[in-house]
Amino acid sequence: MNLSLAGRNEFFASNCDAISQPMADAIAQLKSLRVATVISTGNLSKRTAIGFPACMSQSIKVAASDKHTGAFATFSNAAPPNTFSGPMFVAPGTSIYTSVPSGSCDYFNGTSFAAPHVAGLYAIVKAIFPGISVDSVSAYFLTEASVPVDVPVSAPTLPYTLQLVIVPTY
Repeated sequence: MNLSLAGRNEFFASNCDAISQPMADAIAQLKSLRVATVISTGNLSKRTAIGFPACMSQSIKVAASDKHTGAFATFSNAAPPNTFSGPMFVAPGTSIYTSVPSGSCDYFNGTSFAAPHVAGLYAIVKAIFPGISVDSVSAYFLTEASVPVDVPVSAPTLPYTLQLVIVPTY
């Protein structure tokens, strides 16, 4: 499950389950059912804190990188991952070509565009290994996913190859 949203204008340097115990319980329940909850960290250039609900202990946190250079995106929130429970990843979040309500497409930046890359990778692994736990997938990505993964993607008028690089932040 991908959550790319800003629930509050608050930032946390550690787990924030006490802010919304019902949400923390829901994310923990999903994880027990082997469903990953992937949440974007926010876009206010914070370097010592991330936004709610990414700060939830059982969530998978995703910050953004520049898709062209691999450098950390200046707008992306992040914090030292050892201050949180749950993994934190960095995925492409600049110049992401996506659909817009008018039926066309455009380029956008943000952690909301980075998180779906990670959610998609979790979904691919779950499709291949339906019984695998969220923690097992996370452990694999944290140790093995620092190299490019080529995923062929095609659309009727725009065939291209998407290169995704997820780099563990610790």
